[in-house]
Amino acid sequence: MSSARKPSASKGGRSSKQFQRPEHCLTFDPSEVFKVISCDDFDFYIDKRCAVLCRKFKEVIAEGQSEIQVDFEANVIEQVIKYLYYKQRYDPESENRPEFQVELYTALDVMTASFQLGC
Repeated sequence: MSSARKPSASKGGRSSKQFQRPEHCLTFDPSEVFKVISCDDFDFYIDKRCAVLCRKFKEVIAEGQSEIQVDFEANVIEQVIKYLYYKQRYDPESENRPEFQVELYTALDVMTASFQLGC
């Protein structure tokens, strides 16, 4: 007989507030999402408004396609996609933007992917 355990409410001194999904996330329109498939078969879904900040993704979207298979591993593509969201958020605020953090062990691969994809 197994019983489900509730997560600890006091872990790390945090209260157990119920997660509230942001208003803009309550509806999902598949036509506004672009799928990126890594070479190790991980799927990433990215808002098209962010995807078009990458030259290669923008070209594929302009051709009417909704996904792309890339020659980079998931840990690298994850960082590239994080950068696209960072770029969308902070580009107009070039003076006040924080430094974009990339894990040291993937930095060269992330730079290579960004260059080849045109991000």
